[in-house]
Amino acid sequence: MESTADTLRLVLAAGEADGFIHVDLAVAEQCIQKKAIVYDGDGDAHYDTISAFIKSMRGSDADAALYWLAKMIHAGEDPRFITRRIVICARRMLGWLIPWP
Repeated sequence: MESTADTLRLVLAAGEADGFIHVDLAVAEQCIQKKAIVYDGDGDAHYDTISAFIKSMRGSDADAALYWLAKMIHAGEDPRFITRRIVICARRMLGWLIPWP
């Protein structure tokens, strides 16, 4: 049901012109093929996505890390936030590898 609502939002946004909504078969077909990215900058999806990104980096899963990174960039996440999280993850991983006196 949620994907249907997302598709309807895409169709309505794509068909909007001159203050009116014009939807024909071509617009509907084009929108159905688009995937809606679920990402809210302040809610649960934000923290779930960054958590999955960090876990994939810690687990050395490059494909998953790139997927989550691309999702955040596409959704408009602040690059400084992403960079901070990468640096924090790297510092923690180095802390585990290098014994400090």
